[in-house]
Amino acid sequence: MARRIRILSDGKPGHVNQSIGLAQAIARRIDATIDIVSITQTFFPHRLVTAAATDKFPDPDLIIAAGHRTHLPLLWAAQQSKAKSVVIMKPSLPSSLFDHVIIPAHDRITGKNIISSEGSLNKITEDLPPKENKGLILIGGESKHTDWNPTALLEAVAHIITDTPELDWSLTDS
Repeated sequence: MARRIRILSDGKPGHVNQSIGLAQAIARRIDATIDIVSITQTFFPHRLVTAAATDKFPDPDLIIAAGHRTHLPLLWAAQQSKAKSVVIMKPSLPSSLFDHVIIPAHDRITGKNIISSEGSLNKITEDLPPKENKGLILIGGESKHTDWNPTALLEAVAHIITDTPELDWSLTDS
């Protein structure tokens, strides 16, 4: 039996792209269908929440949303449909209210339901051409906010290159 994934969309392209990217990645691994419910049509809180639990589609097993405006509708729809909730971002409500919270690793937030991401989620699939064996090291230029330790910098670059001899390295600065 196919699982159902619902995306709650606030209409912001970046939020929708991340939600679709996650839903599609999950659907590639399990038998799942995806539906998208727009909650952009109203500014009235009670309508915003009820729009999230639409009768247009069967109840979902998982609901994904990104954007602060989606948090209450996500929680309400998940409760009504007994679905798991996933929010992509640091929520404006307590993280413990959601089943899963995907937050960029650079935010350094931890918890039992927190999943750290490296970079933004997106719709790019894993079946792209294989990566080339190339590496790139970018070194910043002079800055009034940072002092450089040239010896430590050279040692770090040498360490990276030595530890990955299979890569053809390029080094540049700003």
